[in-house]
Amino acid sequence: METPGMQKYATLMQLVKLRIDLVDRLMQDKDKLPIVPRFEIVALQFRQILELIAFGSLVANEKVYTAAHADFAKEWNAKKLLIKLEKLNPNFYPTPLREVAANIPGVLLKHEKITSGFLSRKDFVDVYQECSEIIHTSNPYGLSNTNNFPDLTKRFANWKEQIVRLLTLHELRMLNDPGRALCTMNAGGTNEVQVTRFEPAPVGWKPKT
Repeated sequence: METPGMQKYATLMQLVKLRIDLVDRLMQDKDKLPIVPRFEIVALQFRQILELIAFGSLVANEKVYTAAHADFAKEWNAKKLLIKLEKLNPNFYPTPLREVAANIPGVLLKHEKITSGFLSRKDFVDVYQECSEIIHTSNPYGLSNTNNFPDLTKRFANWKEQIVRLLTLHELRMLNDPGRALCTMNAGGTNEVQVTRFEPAPVGWKPKT
């Protein structure tokens, strides 16, 4: 069953994809921008991607989403912000999944959790803080003084890989929704985002083995 919240979440994830595409374009230097502003723009894209991830589960409730986002704009401490978001929705952070053989009669595939290589909540805090430092430096030479550009290029590539691994196929829990939702970032090879909601399992239900 699709709900307005699912549709809004799919729109946010489509924005994530657009920003990742922009990161790729900038890192390939297709627009021939000077290196310092180019890296600052990339850092801004990553921070905006993180905000879309963090607030996605709240999007079904406009009032809560707006209030939380306003708070985020004023608070640069990502760790504190994640704690605040967790109080609103304890399951706000996506759970990365992958499809594997089910080995169950009549069932071709099943989903299992990915346990490594994705952007964890700790990684989220570290990346957000570093991006904020790059974007908001008061010294116009701060970026080039405090970062080795080849090393930063590698970190950018690693962040992108971790984000893609987190989101390619993930489970989410929307605010005040007892069900769960499955989001794929490339439904049926169409490059479109699809979000499918599932009702909670009946009390006492156990999967067949």
